[in-house]
Amino acid sequence: MSAVSMKSRATLSKESVEALRANRVQAVTLTSAEGLDNLCAIVDDEARALLMRLPAFAQHPRIAEHARSLGFTAIETASGDAGLVAGLLEWSSTRSRPGP
Repeated sequence: MSAVSMKSRATLSKESVEALRANRVQAVTLTSAEGLDNLCAIVDDEARALLMRLPAFAQHPRIAEHARSLGFTAIETASGDAGLVAGLLEWSSTRSRPGP
């Protein structure tokens, strides 16, 4: 997702919201419960609903549980960046690919 300015009230960029609307975002990765709370704080209701329809990959059981408590579909991975990437790759390999 695009960078967020913290100088004024942070918001999700227009480009990021458009990517969500156009189904160009397939998943969310979570590295902390606080980060998820911050993300939820900067999005409007539409963007939050769009985010919540995506799988949310979490690298720790507490992060996954927090995401679930907020209504996200959390997929727990092994810890660290390598765990997140492995989880994303495994998930991606099971998805059907669009035809030519």
